[in-house]
Amino acid sequence: MKVKQIFANLILPFLALVPAFGAAIGDKDDKEIDETYDYSDHVYKTLFKNTHLQKASYCSYESTFYEGPLNEACPKMAFCEKNDNLKIVGIYSPSIKEKQISGTAFVAVDEDAKTVHVVFRGTLSPGDTVTDFVFLQCPYVPVLSNNIGYEIFENVSTSDPNGMAQAIKDHTKEETPTCENCLVHCGVYVEFTKFINEIQDTIEPYMKKDYKLIVTGHSLGGGYALLGGLEFLLKGYDPLLITYASLRMGDPTFNHWVDDVFDTEHIAKKVAKGSKLPFPSYSRVYQATDIVPRLPPALPGIVYTHSGLRFEITKVRLPHLKEFVVYKGASNNDLNDAIDFKLQPGVFLPYYQHTHQFIRIAWPCDDSDMPFP
Repeated sequence: MKVKQIFANLILPFLALVPAFGAAIGDKDDKEIDETYDYSDHVYKTLFKNTHLQKASYCSYESTFYEGPLNEACPKMAFCEKNDNLKIVGIYSPSIKEKQISGTAFVAVDEDAKTVHVVFRGTLSPGDTVTDFVFLQCPYVPVLSNNIGYEIFENVSTSDPNGMAQAIKDHTKEETPTCENCLVHCGVYVEFTKFINEIQDTIEPYMKKDYKLIVTGHSLGGGYALLGGLEFLLKGYDPLLITYASLRMGDPTFNHWVDDVFDTEHIAKKVAKGSKLPFPSYSRVYQATDIVPRLPPALPGIVYTHSGLRFEITKVRLPHLKEFVVYKGASNNDLNDAIDFKLQPGVFLPYYQHTHQFIRIAWPCDDSDMPFP
């Protein structure tokens, strides 16, 4: 693929979102109470360190990106070169033959630290962009425990929420964990059903040996990471889940349930008292003026919100030192903070904010930085 084409695939989806500022409609809840809390240096370092693996996920277009030592997969990145103890044991890319259009991820194992990393990439291909924009909501049920596969949707259009709901209902087992009346981003959920079983098969042997599990994702990958983190939590793997610049994945009912199963309220208080991020827990990092965490937009009858511990980056340009990464406790699961008619901060720089969270998280696969516009 030519460099110009790759760059177009990378930047156009985000530039295309700018007009949405004038297209989003719908009522919004009151603003969230702007409280901030202290947190430990260990938490900051944990959030920072995992961005490097997020950046490595954008190396998936490179000819060097294959299973084996991480330093061979992304040799132009200092982090990869220094972490030869990390080994990629699984790479997952969409296959047109398998009717897949989105969902790129890799699994890396650190044998010394007995840790498994599941890393989901953000939007980089046309198929990812299509998935982003299929944001009608469909019912959520855990995929692995219900054997939900893409084949149940083959005769149903993703623009038919009633048909999607019925297909999911018909394949839900009564004895499995459920999230009553929960709705999620249909495009992401359907693509997720196509490859999560492969990832589960890869990590299961390590989970049986009591390895720790860290699940991360950036942008669209943050949506996949949330769904994956939930699956692994329900399997008893106790994941540390961290998302960066994630789009909004579900309605208020879904996000209340997410925070219930991750015990977010209780963990939020512990982190404010200096605790490390525990296994399991769910944290989300976002740049204050990035528009993607406020997408999908507000439309009549469709409400999206967030869950997890909130870490807000208040400075646009790098470096993002701890003083600029503000801890705001647990999310307000009822807050609809979608983009709207008003001119939002950062509207003229949507791409820079979205791709800079501690470091540049984007293609190309090297340590160069994007000039500030």
